Amino acid sequence: MASTIRDILYNRAYVGEWKFKKRQWQKVPGTNTRRYRDRPANEVIQRTYPERRIIDDETWTAVQARLADVRVCYAGRHDQPKGRATGRQNNYILSGLLYCGACQAPMTIHAGTSARYYRCSDQKKRGTCANRLALREDVARRRILGAVRERYSSPASAGYMRKRFAERLGELSREVNAELSERRERLARVEEKMAGLADFIAGGERSDYITKTLHDHEAQAKQERAAIDGLVRQASKPVDLPSPDVLLERALDLEALLAADPVRGREELKRLFDNGRLLVEPQPEGHYIARGRLFPLALLSLDLTAERYKPRSFAAPGLVKTPDSNSFELWSSDGCAGRI
Repeated sequence: MASTIRDILYNRAYVGEWKFKKRQWQKVPGTNTRRYRDRPANEVIQRTYPERRIIDDETWTAVQARLADVRVCYAGRHDQPKGRATGRQNNYILSGLLYCGACQAPMTIHAGTSARYYRCSDQKKRGTCANRLALREDVARRRILGAVRERYSSPASAGYMRKRFAERLGELSREVNAELSERRERLARVEEKMAGLADFIAGGERSDYITKTLHDHEAQAKQERAAIDGLVRQASKPVDLPSPDVLLERALDLEALLAADPVRGREELKRLFDNGRLLVEPQPEGHYIARGRLFPLALLSLDLTAERYKPRSFAAPGLVKTPDSNSFELWSSDGCAGRI
């Protein structure tokens, strides 16, 4: 109920302002699924209908001012609600990434006599999982980050990623060309309708409906031309294949971000893996094997900026969902109980 009322208070349709085509379906690269995404602002159609207004400007302005005052009163830094328990977000970079391979429950951090350990939350809290093996946080962190760095620095992996990068660029080029063709056809149809309406007006027909329809078509044609120009610029922009040095630098940048800002760095790290998780499977010998599906090209699109170090940048838009064909596997036979 509260969220419904909040949406009503922010809805500009009550003052006669409407937006159309705010979202569109887009195919997820490399899959047969589609997801909604927000359209660029220059593609959203905006219309004002004074006859549909049910709230006057004075009331609307007063409500928005009141909402702003409430936000200032009840929100802290970065619009986060005040009073939230500080312990809800910890600085352990693998929290939220590791899941029990026996029952799929999250692995949660616990204090030990000499170190911190991850344990299956269902086994610890409910006793419903048979996995009692603890996993040392420092060992898991060292092994997993080392394996990620190795994955991005080896010549074979770099060659594989360059190949996938080139394939994805080819897919993007075909998608851009297809969208360009579709938009040009749409623009041609709109311009044809505009020409017909102009003939009506030239023949003496000047009804409000025809005039309004012509204005709507002109606005749509303007948006189509702007979108076409943007696609042409995108298609003409050169993109270099990432070198092995760039891949290694990005992996090191991720580690630097994890050290400087563990909470935000953890969210970036999770984007490298399918569903943002790694399954850690307990073995009879007393160690873990971590498995997951890696998105290797996702590294190129992560936001690795942090206040305490100067990152190297490499922009690769649209390349996040390009999965590796192999699983991501880590294991070790040395160490003590809880080794990975």
